[in-house]
Amino acid sequence: MKLVADAWSTAGRQHAACEDAAAVTDDGALAVVCDGCSSSALTHVGAQLLARGAVLGHGVDRVEAWRASLQLPVEALDATRLTAHSEGGQLTVTVAGDGGFAVRRRDTGDLRWWRVVCPSGAPPYPAYRLDPARLAGWRAAYGDAREVHAETPAGLVEVTDAPGFDPLVWRFDWGDIDLVALFSDGVDQ
Repeated sequence: MKLVADAWSTAGRQHAACEDAAAVTDDGALAVVCDGCSSSALTHVGAQLLARGAVLGHGVDRVEAWRASLQLPVEALDATRLTAHSEGGQLTVTVAGDGGFAVRRRDTGDLRWWRVVCPSGAPPYPAYRLDPARLAGWRAAYGDAREVHAETPAGLVEVTDAPGFDPLVWRFDWGDIDLVALFSDGVDQ
């Protein structure tokens, strides 16, 4: 099923530039949302690079080459990356860092929400894999603590520990859902 995408973002009250980016592939099979880290330099550019790289099928390592050629600081790629990939009647949602998504059930119209939360406030940015020292520093400072907050159809929130660095992945059948929404952690502010 082809994804039909729309995006909206705005700079926070304390930000000079919007640090969010969104993109979708020309064939509508992949939608991406990236959210730059507020305390890192030039993440408004890095988030755009990561989003564009994802729609071109490039991993963070390829985007790192773009960053280097633009002479941006390493911290520019400190951003989360959420993707929704549609293929063969299946939808795969991946959250690298923090943020969340919602899907709507086709039969009832109910929305179900998931949020990936890092209690330390410091998510595991995919770019940390590019520099073992930065990854080790993040782990030493914040550990691998991460939680998934899932809202049930009854409106209750179930919290599950999901420690680690690797992206979290969910899979859905398009026969069961008819909408997916990706959002940065700023959606609730």
